Amino acid sequence: MPARKSQFQTWYEIVKKELLVTEPQSILARSEFFQNIINECISQMNMNLGLPALSAQQQYHCAAQPTDHLKFLLDWPGLRVDNSPKAPKTKKEYEKKSKNWLNGRRAPNYGKTLFPFFIHDAERYVLATSKILVKNDEEKQKLYYDIVIYKVLAQLC
Repeated sequence: MPARKSQFQTWYEIVKKELLVTEPQSILARSEFFQNIINECISQMNMNLGLPALSAQQQYHCAAQPTDHLKFLLDWPGLRVDNSPKAPKTKKEYEKKSKNWLNGRRAPNYGKTLFPFFIHDAERYVLATSKILVKNDEEKQKLYYDIVIYKVLAQLC
C-alpha cells in the first residue's frame, strides 16, 4: 500500500502544480473580460451623453492579482484517497477528478474574493471617472455613476 500512497502523492504534486499554472491564467482572462465590460460601458455612455472619450491612460485597467484569489487551491490537500473502488487508478483519472473538484470550488471561492474585488474596484474607478467627466456637479456625477455601475452589473449577469 505505501507504493500506492506514494503514487497518489506524486500525482497530487504534479496536478496541483499544473492547476497553479492554469488557474491564474483563468483569473487573468476573467479580469480582462471585466476590464473590457467597464471600458465598453463607459465608452458607450460617454458617446450617448456627448462626453469626451477617455484616453488609453484614463481607461480602466484591472489590477487583480491571481494569487490573492487562490488560497483555496494553495490550501488544497489533494483528493481524498482511500480503499474506495472510486479512487483514481491512473494519473489521468486523478487529474480529471481534481479538475472536477476545482470546477466545483471555483464559484464559491471567487464569490468570496474575486467578484467582490471586481465590484469594489469598478465602483472606485467609476466614481473617480464621474468626477473627471462631470465637473462641479455632484448630482450629475452621482447620476453618471449610478447609470454606469448598473450597466456594468447588468453586463456581468
